[in-house]
Amino acid sequence: MMTSTLNKEKVSIIMPVYNSDKFLQRSIESALRQTYSNLELVLVNDGSTDDSGKICTIYANKDIRVKVITQKNQGVSAARNTGINEANGKYVTFLDADDFFVDNAIATMMELIQNKRVDMVRTLWREIRGDYVRIGNESVK
Repeated sequence: MMTSTLNKEKVSIIMPVYNSDKFLQRSIESALRQTYSNLELVLVNDGSTDDSGKICTIYANKDIRVKVITQKNQGVSAARNTGINEANGKYVTFLDADDFFVDNAIATMMELIQNKRVDMVRTLWREIRGDYVRIGNESVK
Protein backbone atom coordinates (compact mmCIF):
# COMPACT_ATOMS: atom_id res chain seq x y z
CA MET A 1 0.00 0.00 0.00
CA MET A 2 1.35 3.41 -0.94
CA THR A 3 1.77 6.09 1.67
CA SER A 4 -0.26 9.27 1.38
CA THR A 5 2.99 11.19 0.77
CA LEU A 6 3.82 9.14 -2.30
CA ASN A 7 0.26 9.48 -3.58
CA LYS A 8 0.78 13.24 -3.59
CA GLU A 9 3.85 13.12 -5.83
CA LYS A 10 2.98 14.21 -9.36
CA VAL A 11 4.00 12.01 -12.27
CA SER A 12 4.56 13.56 -15.69
CA ILE A 13 3.81 11.33 -18.66
CA ILE A 14 5.61 12.67 -21.71
CA MET A 15 4.29 11.66 -25.10
CA PRO A 16 6.06 12.68 -28.32
CA VAL A 17 3.42 12.92 -31.04
CA TYR A 18 4.13 12.78 -34.76
CA ASN A 19 1.52 11.77 -37.35
CA SER A 20 -0.08 9.19 -35.10
CA ASP A 21 -3.76 10.11 -35.35
CA LYS A 22 -4.78 6.48 -35.88
CA PHE A 23 -3.35 5.38 -32.51
CA LEU A 24 -3.29 8.57 -30.47
CA GLN A 25 -6.72 8.40 -28.84
CA ARG A 26 -6.06 4.94 -27.37
CA SER A 27 -2.70 6.06 -26.06
CA ILE A 28 -4.01 9.25 -24.46
CA GLU A 29 -6.99 7.43 -22.93
CA SER A 30 -4.67 4.84 -21.38
CA ALA A 31 -2.66 7.60 -19.71
CA LEU A 32 -5.71 9.44 -18.39
CA ARG A 33 -7.37 6.22 -17.17
CA GLN A 34 -4.56 5.43 -14.72
CA THR A 35 -5.58 4.38 -11.22
CA TYR A 36 -2.86 6.74 -9.96
CA SER A 37 -4.52 10.08 -10.61
CA ASN A 38 -1.93 12.70 -9.62
CA LEU A 39 -0.41 12.99 -13.05
CA GLU A 40 -0.04 15.27 -15.99
CA LEU A 41 0.14 14.27 -19.63
CA VAL A 42 2.54 16.38 -21.67
CA LEU A 43 1.76 15.94 -25.37
CA VAL A 44 4.55 17.25 -27.60
CA ASN A 45 3.20 17.66 -31.12
CA ASP A 46 6.39 17.42 -33.16
CA GLY A 47 5.19 19.01 -36.40
CA SER A 48 2.43 16.53 -37.25
CA THR A 49 0.72 17.00 -40.61
CA ASP A 50 -2.25 14.72 -39.89
CA ASP A 51 -5.02 15.18 -37.28
CA SER A 52 -2.71 14.49 -34.32
CA GLY A 53 -2.54 18.15 -33.29
CA LYS A 54 -6.32 18.46 -33.37
CA ILE A 55 -6.70 15.34 -31.20
CA CYS A 56 -4.18 16.70 -28.68
CA THR A 57 -6.10 19.99 -28.45
CA ILE A 58 -9.42 18.19 -27.92
CA TYR A 59 -7.98 16.30 -24.93
CA ALA A 60 -6.33 19.43 -23.50
CA ASN A 61 -9.71 21.17 -23.61
CA LYS A 62 -11.42 18.24 -21.85
CA ASP A 63 -8.91 17.45 -19.09
CA ILE A 64 -6.83 19.94 -17.10
CA ARG A 65 -4.11 17.29 -16.64
CA VAL A 66 -3.27 17.50 -20.37
CA LYS A 67 -0.73 20.03 -21.64
CA VAL A 68 0.05 20.42 -25.35
CA ILE A 69 3.28 21.82 -26.72
CA THR A 70 3.58 22.29 -30.47
CA GLN A 71 6.94 22.53 -32.19
CA LYS A 72 8.35 22.12 -35.67
CA ASN A 73 9.46 18.58 -36.45
CA GLN A 74 12.75 17.86 -34.69
CA GLY A 75 12.47 14.14 -34.02
CA VAL A 76 11.45 11.98 -31.09
CA SER A 77 14.47 12.75 -28.88
CA ALA A 78 13.97 16.50 -29.20
CA ALA A 79 10.25 16.07 -28.49
CA ARG A 80 11.05 14.08 -25.34
CA ASN A 81 13.52 16.76 -24.23
CA THR A 82 10.90 19.45 -24.79
CA GLY A 83 8.49 17.41 -22.68
CA ILE A 84 11.05 17.06 -19.89
CA ASN A 85 11.57 20.83 -19.89
CA GLU A 86 7.81 21.43 -19.61
CA ALA A 87 7.10 18.70 -17.04
CA ASN A 88 6.00 19.65 -13.52
CA GLY A 89 6.06 16.19 -11.92
CA LYS A 90 8.61 14.88 -9.46
CA TYR A 91 8.71 11.70 -11.57
CA VAL A 92 8.78 11.38 -15.35
CA THR A 93 7.81 8.52 -17.62
CA PHE A 94 7.48 8.24 -21.38
CA LEU A 95 4.71 6.82 -23.53
CA ASP A 96 4.90 6.66 -27.31
CA ALA A 97 1.82 7.79 -29.22
CA ASP A 98 1.28 4.33 -30.71
CA ASP A 99 1.64 2.52 -27.36
CA PHE A 100 -0.57 2.31 -24.28
CA PHE A 101 -0.42 1.70 -20.54
CA VAL A 102 -2.42 -0.87 -18.60
CA ASP A 103 -4.66 0.90 -16.09
CA ASN A 104 -2.41 0.40 -13.04
CA ALA A 105 0.98 1.00 -14.70
CA ILE A 106 1.80 4.26 -12.90
CA ALA A 107 0.50 2.99 -9.54
CA THR A 108 2.69 -0.10 -9.88
CA MET A 109 5.75 2.00 -10.71
CA MET A 110 5.09 4.30 -7.77
CA GLU A 111 4.71 1.33 -5.42
CA LEU A 112 8.08 0.02 -6.59
CA ILE A 113 9.66 3.42 -5.99
CA GLN A 114 8.35 3.41 -2.44
CA ASN A 115 8.86 -0.24 -1.52
CA LYS A 116 12.27 -0.73 -3.13
CA ARG A 117 13.48 2.83 -2.56
CA VAL A 118 14.82 3.18 -6.07
CA ASP A 119 15.41 6.20 -8.27
CA MET A 120 14.36 4.56 -11.51
CA VAL A 121 11.87 1.90 -12.60
CA ARG A 122 12.00 0.13 -15.93
CA THR A 123 9.08 -2.01 -16.95
CA LEU A 124 8.58 -4.93 -19.27
CA TRP A 125 6.81 -4.34 -22.54
CA ARG A 126 4.58 -6.42 -24.73
CA GLU A 127 4.44 -6.20 -28.53
CA ILE A 128 1.12 -7.36 -29.98
CA ARG A 129 0.55 -7.78 -33.71
CA GLY A 130 -2.53 -9.84 -34.40
CA ASP A 131 -1.89 -13.25 -32.84
CA TYR A 132 1.82 -12.54 -32.40
CA VAL A 133 2.89 -11.53 -28.88
CA ARG A 134 6.45 -10.80 -27.79
CA ILE A 135 7.40 -9.77 -24.26
CA GLY A 136 10.52 -7.71 -23.62
CA ASN A 137 12.59 -9.14 -20.80
CA GLU A 138 15.62 -6.90 -20.54
CA SER A 139 16.61 -6.39 -16.93
CA VAL A 140 18.15 -3.42 -15.20
CA LYS A 141 19.88 -3.71 -11.85
